[in-house]
Amino acid sequence: NNISRRPQTGYNSIQIIVPDPAQPVASHSGTTVNDYRIFSVPFVLDDKRPSTVFEDDLGTYDDSKWRLYDVNNGSLREYQTFRTQQIVEPGKGFLLILDMSGKYIDAGSGHSPDVSAYSQIPLDDGWNLIGNPFDFDIPFNNLSVNGIPPNAQYHGSSGWTTGGDLRKWEGLAIRSSGASTLNIVPQTGPLSNYKLSDRFKDENWGIKISAIGENSIDLDNYIGVYSEIDETQRNFWHEPPQLPEAISLRIKPVQNELYKSYNLENSILSTLIQPISEKGYYWDFELVGDKVGENVRLDLEYFAEIPEEFNKYLIDFNFNIVHELSDDVEFIDFKTNYSKKCEFRILIGDESYVEANSGGLAVVPTKFELRQNFPNPFNPNTHMIFSLPQDNKVTLEVYNLLGQKVRSLINNVNFRTGYHTVEWDGKNDAGENVASGMYVFRLISGKEINMKKGILLR
Repeated sequence: NNISRRPQTGYNSIQIIVPDPAQPVASHSGTTVNDYRIFSVPFVLDDKRPSTVFEDDLGTYDDSKWRLYDVNNGSLREYQTFRTQQIVEPGKGFLLILDMSGKYIDAGSGHSPDVSAYSQIPLDDGWNLIGNPFDFDIPFNNLSVNGIPPNAQYHGSSGWTTGGDLRKWEGLAIRSSGASTLNIVPQTGPLSNYKLSDRFKDENWGIKISAIGENSIDLDNYIGVYSEIDETQRNFWHEPPQLPEAISLRIKPVQNELYKSYNLENSILSTLIQPISEKGYYWDFELVGDKVGENVRLDLEYFAEIPEEFNKYLIDFNFNIVHELSDDVEFIDFKTNYSKKCEFRILIGDESYVEANSGGLAVVPTKFELRQNFPNPFNPNTHMIFSLPQDNKVTLEVYNLLGQKVRSLINNVNFRTGYHTVEWDGKNDAGENVASGMYVFRLISGKEINMKKGILLR
């Protein structure tokens, strides 16, 4: 004669004793930056020390086999600094990477959490690694901070991605402006990853910018405009913590009335939406990497139609060149200027707006020019930039000091008006390494010739 019913308000939480909770599937493994996962334990453990939870399954800590981080005061903290602290508890997340496949992590004895005790998770100012306190998936729509969707990032095979569901035994990086609380509706349902691109349609357009490096990627960055700014929607998202050896694309906040109250002046963002303007817009961003001189590709994906009367450019302030973003330009390859930080601006607007906000650079070159190669001296690779004030055929050749042609880099090829970059790998036309010494680069376009000297030091 028992009768079951749902409670009229709240939830009935029945706690159970768990002698030795184990993760139902083997932990993810891999060796690239994108193989980090946020790991959490949805049980109140008898022994909350990381050393007890992890080392019995993964072995004595060895950062060549596994690495573990948490976040403290917004910064990543390495495993050795907290391995004996009692911090493995529901709601706490850790960044974990394994170079060992088929590993299960059992957490030890404990009991399931009281639902009412973990439906609100305290947030510190800045970034927090939040683990799912429950042994079931929580849809992103069940999460809120101050009544709006949280500034949340999930780390998976695509690197950091905006939004994300709170999956069991996993978690999210969540950012708070000041001390706050993450509110969780503790029930499962259809998962609902948040897609910023869904908001762009009709007059509300946007661009997704993805940075693809040699060892890592940063895919989920958005700029765009919106006709009606709704406070319940996220018009800006902060850039998540940068993992070791990872590349990070960071959008700088604009100074306008819309964002004054958010104190974004010193913030770094992954997404920035601006209100619609009749004249134009610009977004400044920087690319920060862990490797000097890394090859990087910027991918551009457009959502909805940018007004036809607007010109579109990407300005590279490191090389002082301008790329025109025509409809057929979907990516831009470049090298990170032998530094770990590169500065860019995406500039979209009418002719007068573009001229006023191009940083003093001519968006269309006014003269034929071959710039000095960089780096110089070099070993073995160097780059050259040339500019064309009009469409023309181009030849670029390398000569030694005896006047002998060593390499033909470009042979009578049509190039459009604009700035162009060419790389020489220190080899001749036969694919052989050339000797150390001084070389002459000769650029020919029509009747014009421009030359520069460079030094190869092996």
